[in-house]
Amino acid sequence: METFEIYLNSKTASRKMNNESSDCYFELPVIVSDQLKESAYISVKSACIPYSWYNINDYNNILDIYCDGDNYSLTIPVGNYNINTLISAIETVMLPTGLQISLKYMQNVNRVSFTHSSLPFQILASSTCYESIGFSEGVNYNSVANYIESVNSINLFNVRQILINSNNFVLNNINSYQNGNASILSSVTVTGNPNSILHYKNNTSIHKIHHLNNLSNLHIKLTDEIGRPLLLNNINWSLTLEVTIKRI
Repeated sequence: METFEIYLNSKTASRKMNNESSDCYFELPVIVSDQLKESAYISVKSACIPYSWYNINDYNNILDIYCDGDNYSLTIPVGNYNINTLISAIETVMLPTGLQISLKYMQNVNRVSFTHSSLPFQILASSTCYESIGFSEGVNYNSVANYIESVNSINLFNVRQILINSNNFVLNNINSYQNGNASILSSVTVTGNPNSILHYKNNTSIHKIHHLNNLSNLHIKLTDEIGRPLLLNNINWSLTLEVTIKRI
């Protein structure tokens, strides 16, 4: 049996996809031969991941509204918001459009209301910010008496888990979003505040590798719980992998 550790830092990656530190390739020495019959196991022993993504980002910053025969697509500037600053940002980007819609946060139910001064309107399912402002995805919302209230609690905590993925390893782990097997090495619960560092340490979890590709071109991808690459704003992370090989 042979055990070795691989120490990775995204700063030293040989290639970053889309200039994002969350999706990296590493050129490593040839340390595994495909010719050997082996039983192999892997675990993420530790990780340091920056909480550097924004709660309003390129995935969730569009609000689409239909009013008086026109479609309006509002782009909310990316950044970290609480509900009051988010409402202010939406109203600010709405001003140049002439839409006379005011927003209000209802703290007792944790929802947002939209009120037009005089016209009926729709909030459209093509919006990407629904979860943040308390609407259910895939639904067009029609105003009643020029008023719409969100149906769910607002949620600005949009990343709850970080999944550490690598397609170099074929595992039997299952991700409900993918509805099948997934090459997820570990799941890191998001705690702390924006602009802090998430520290992960694993003393028990280990996964059997059902097929082990050569590790000389190692691909590590950090995603949210539905598989989207984390938008880390190119801040670097580090982690330690432990590989155990039982030679036959």
